[in-house]
Amino acid sequence: MTAQPPINGKRRKATIERVLSVNAEINLYHLKLEGQHDFSFLPGQFVMVILKDKEGKEVRRAYSIASSPLEKGHIELCVKKYQDGKLSPLLFKMKKGGQLDIEGPYGRYVLQAPLPGEIACIAAGTGIAPIMSMIRTMAASSFPVMTTLYYGFRYPHDFIYRDELLSYAQQHPTFQAIPTISTKEDIDWDGSRGYVQDIAKERISSGNLGSSIHAYLCGPPGMVESAKKMLLDIGMRKEDIFREQWE
Repeated sequence: MTAQPPINGKRRKATIERVLSVNAEINLYHLKLEGQHDFSFLPGQFVMVILKDKEGKEVRRAYSIASSPLEKGHIELCVKKYQDGKLSPLLFKMKKGGQLDIEGPYGRYVLQAPLPGEIACIAAGTGIAPIMSMIRTMAASSFPVMTTLYYGFRYPHDFIYRDELLSYAQQHPTFQAIPTISTKEDIDWDGSRGYVQDIAKERISSGNLGSSIHAYLCGPPGMVESAKKMLLDIGMRKEDIFREQWE
């Protein structure tokens, strides 16, 4: 049975309950929604964030929900600031107590039910957000199937959700996190180096690849397309590969 995503275009107010700074470019926003009791979503879905620019014109951007639907009372968004962006610089100026509008949830990129025998997640940068919702949901059930996260970013300080992910890996034998940095600079790092899809290829192709594995991809288009091609080349079925990307 395939998960059927709730699609609800209802627009509602949201209040910023907390802002967590990951680094100079990435913030995590905890939002309390008006009418939270009737807001439901599946892991992987997104909402539209709506703000007004200095001319009073509405600006809309899509952001994946990083929190699990099992977490009641708030949703979490992972936002990267783009200097020439239309919305992210506005959002980065906002503090606790600030209000914005959201609309949704939307999207058919969701954790499929029932779970397969194994799951491989390949994420880059803030592409971790929808996958984080999936991981948090599975963590609540102690990862009932073997789940491996291949997570790529440029520098060690770009490792979003570092402590939480490493904690899951320590606590649950059926979850593994494989972070990798892409910079070629000579910096202190004990983990993998290179492009995340290449690291995933080395490990997935050396395992027992069968029809019981699902792959979830999210990040920049180049990475997602490369990872999809890699998985097809090593024998994965197209219908078992789920992807989300942005321009």
